[in-house]
Formats: sequence, structure tokens, C-alpha cells
Amino acid sequence: MNGQLYILCVEDNDDDFFLVERELRKLREPFMIERAMDRKGYEKLLKAPIPDVILCDHNLPGFSSTEAFGILKERGLHVPFILVTATMGEDEGVRAINNGIDDYILKDRLMRLPSAVARAVRFARTEAERENFFNEIIRRERRFRALVENSTEAVVLCDEHLLVSYTSPSFPRIFRTPAESVRGKSILDLIDPSSEEQFYRDCQLIRERPGTPHTMMFAAAAGQGQALWIECVMNDLTQDEHVKAIVFNLRDTTRRVISQQSLDRTQAILSAIIENSSIGYVLVDPSFW
Repeated sequence: MNGQLYILCVEDNDDDFFLVERELRKLREPFMIERAMDRKGYEKLLKAPIPDVILCDHNLPGFSSTEAFGILKERGLHVPFILVTATMGEDEGVRAINNGIDDYILKDRLMRLPSAVARAVRFARTEAERENFFNEIIRRERRFRALVENSTEAVVLCDEHLLVSYTSPSFPRIFRTPAESVRGKSILDLIDPSSEEQFYRDCQLIRERPGTPHTMMFAAAAGQGQALWIECVMNDLTQDEHVKAIVFNLRDTTRRVISQQSLDRTQAILSAIIENSSIGYVLVDPSFW
């Protein structure tokens, strides 16, 4: 809260609260403390802002630390919870810790309170940072998976022997063949014989330059007897501990290639007609007029 440690103290005795607050002044960081004297006050102060740590007497009139800790868990709040009590034996304190509280301090040994609070808060912050870290990893993984699974391009992962270990959902649509038919087999089985030698040479090239993408075009042997032209970006990421595979990004460029081939043939025909015609042709820049 405003850069201060926010402490909630559940204590009905004025003298005990004074002693707790005095001992907390030995903390090495600024703090703000609020006091609850019963269940109603406790539940009210559990609302935002959430305390950084809770100090709770074991027995209060009509309320107990067990109930206070239960309310905390029911709300799904991960707040360090420390008992500060004069009425708890060692066995009972151990049971309380086994049930999830962070620590317990006897009121005749309050000198332990600052270090116990600092330790509990430090542990909670570390756990929160770790949880945020893993949640971010999960979020990124889900985002990456969504991008891959909804991409119009196919992604194929192979081991160092070019055996297929993964194909993205777009693979069957592009290659007109079930993904199961290629997993565990060589990616070279997808390549038309006319492109196989060049494809293999390019695979050897990226093996010599791990982490460097390389783009090439190859003819593919697709299902249903259809010929495909595939633009391929390959990258050797076998040394990347998060991937450990050779990655192939595959895009179907068949229509583009066929259109270009058709255009080339048309231009060749026109060139042949012009070169063999007895009629002369003159091209004039329109701006001339």
C-alpha cells in the first residue's frame, strides 16, 4: 500500500496490540497497520487493498484464529498468516503450521515477531513472482499454440535424422494426407524426386548453421496424385532447449507458381510471334502525345 507493508492485526486486547505495534517498529521497511477486534472487522479489512501479512490472536470473543484462517482460504487469498498468542502450546502450534499457517509467536517472545514477519512476507513475494512467471509462460505457450493451430501455414518438427515428430493442424489441408501417415517417417517422403536432392542439401546447410533460417522452394508429392509447390523456411533449433527440433514452416504456393508459369508461357508465345512476324511493331511512350 503506497510502498508500505500493509499489516492486518486481529487483536481485541489494547495492551497486546500496543506491544505488537511497538515490536513491529523494528522492521527494516515502512509499514501501516490496521486492527480488527472481531469477525466483522476482520472480514471488512480483508477487502481491497489486501494485507501483505495477517497477525492474529488465537482466541478472541466469539472468534478464533482457526476461523480467521478458514475465511482467508475460502476467499482464495494467499496472505501470510501468523498467530500471535499466549494460549497455544508447542504441539498445537506445530499442528497449526501443518494446517497451513506460516508461523506462530508467543506473546512473551515478541522479539521474534519482526523477523517472522519479514521472512513470511519475503517468502510470499517470492512465491508470487514464481507464480506470475509460470503463468506468463503458460499464457505465451497458449498464445503460440493458438497461432500455430490457426495458421494457414503448416509447421513440421523433425529430429536430427529428419524424422517427423510433429505436424500442425494445417498440414493435412496443404498436403492432402493424414498427419498420422508421416509422423515417425522421413520428411523426405513428402518431397518430389525432382526436388529431393536440393532439399537434402539445404537441410545439410542449416545443420551447419544452427539457428539461422533458410528459405527454399520445393515440389511436393501430395496425396490424391496432386502436385504442389511449397515455400519452405527451415531452421535447425535442435540446440535450443525449448524446441530441440528442426523446424519447417511450409506454405502452399502452388497457385502462385502455376500463375507465374502460365504468364511465362504467354510471354514466350508473344515474343515468338513478334520475332517471327513480318509486321513491324513500335512502342510509344503515352506521354509523347
